Amino acid sequence: MEKIKKLFLLMVILIPAIAFTACGGDDDEPNVPNQTLSVGQSYTIPSDGTWVSDNDLIASIDGKTVKGLRVGEVAIRNGGQSFNVTVNPTITLFKDPCLDFGSSKATVKGFMSGFPSPTEKEESLTYAEVANGTAVGYSYTFKNGKLDMTMVMAHNSIASAERFGEYLAQRYVAVGANDDIIGMVSPDKKVIIAVAVKVYSGNIMYVIVYMPNDDDTKTRSTDISIFEKMINATPGELVKGGMK
Repeated sequence: MEKIKKLFLLMVILIPAIAFTACGGDDDEPNVPNQTLSVGQSYTIPSDGTWVSDNDLIASIDGKTVKGLRVGEVAIRNGGQSFNVTVNPTITLFKDPCLDFGSSKATVKGFMSGFPSPTEKEESLTYAEVANGTAVGYSYTFKNGKLDMTMVMAHNSIASAERFGEYLAQRYVAVGANDDIIGMVSPDKKVIIAVAVKVYSGNIMYVIVYMPNDDDTKTRSTDISIFEKMINATPGELVKGGMK
């Protein structure tokens, strides 16, 4: 168990060392088309100038080379010129959950369309599916009818600790950790994420809890207690609904 945690922590903090290249052509046309890259992939801009990234946590810029770092969309600018870069993951273990905080149950149900019907209560929706041969559970908690917290649980058989860490590192930024919990933030700093390895009924589970980042100071805090409170949320129906 401790070995899993150490591997998991190591791989989350390190950015995957993947290196691919997508070269720009020799065309001197100043209008650069929008680009789609995978995490770790690079693109050489075929136009001179001083280019900057609107969010270098998603895609960095070094001279004329753009590199995809994490999943998301970002604008690359040079004075009045700009183009958009979409960065896609190379690892997808299960459907990424709905993180549209403040949305209604109807919106979440639409996002999760195609899944088996959820277990529904006044302030929660719980889904269970099988991804890559492994049970995965999604729990959505609502406050005053609006999405307030999202939780995902998956049996550790879905992926090695190393691969699960890479899955997370392609999407989020690690901001703090202790022996049990890793605190992360989305590249746009709108969502804070707590990650842990828990044991339920003898089964080792990967647990991810997402909440809106109402206070940006949370993303810079070294106080891991914020993330501890998140991860200690009772899974309740998520465990009962097929995640045992």
